[in-house]
Amino acid sequence: MRLRYIDCPALPGDFNMAADFILAERMEIKSGKNTGKEAVLRLYTWLRPTISLGFHQNSAEIDYSRCRKDGIEVVRRPTGGRAILHWQELTYCFILPVDEGEASKSALSRVYQSVHRALGEALSETGAQISFSLGEKRTPGHNPLCFASSAGSELEYAGKKALGSAQRLLGKTILQHGSIILGPHHLLMPEYFNLGQLERQKLQKLLKEKSTYLEIGDSAVLRRAIAEKIAEVFHLELLDDDFTLVEKQEIEKSRDNFSLLKA
Repeated sequence: MRLRYIDCPALPGDFNMAADFILAERMEIKSGKNTGKEAVLRLYTWLRPTISLGFHQNSAEIDYSRCRKDGIEVVRRPTGGRAILHWQELTYCFILPVDEGEASKSALSRVYQSVHRALGEALSETGAQISFSLGEKRTPGHNPLCFASSAGSELEYAGKKALGSAQRLLGKTILQHGSIILGPHHLLMPEYFNLGQLERQKLQKLLKEKSTYLEIGDSAVLRRAIAEKIAEVFHLELLDDDFTLVEKQEIEKSRDNFSLLKA
């Protein structure tokens, strides 16, 4: 099986979410016809600061007036999880077809752990002392922030969460994407919730306690290391690629489905 590696520039938030979903959806169509034996890895950044909400997260939690004032896009992710402010980060999307007998929670867990192992090894090569979370570290009560809690097999730096991932199973295709935090701007996320100042301050404190960022910066070297490690861990042949014309057309048609607020 080969790994299609799509190395992307900074793109609008609705394009990024539509692209992840369309690539997974088209793979599921292929796998149903037994014509697709490839995985996809896409690495990308965001053209403007963008808040993404989990698939089931209540969109009314967001202060859209503040977002509009500050030029923040808001999008809906095709996966679950909680709110993230995508600003200083490198984002990955990994899409993998699985056999019918593997299309289950156990397959999701296996892929989740394997992707994080590959990312951890690639990031460690930059000198960052990456470690795995030993178990769930969740905060009691309602917590709308992705980076304020850690699950097992998540990556940490200096004991704090530095990468957040989410998954979705589409038939026999796993879509997993996540954020590698490379700067402190993710800490601004509480400013964009419909909350009183005291509640915002509590979330801000929680986020600082639970999360951090890697001081390594996005680079061609880092991206290549990630691609090669994922190919190695999943025993895939790495192939540099780009969107097909059909994929681009379908992504453009789907962008509005993921946009909650354009900047």
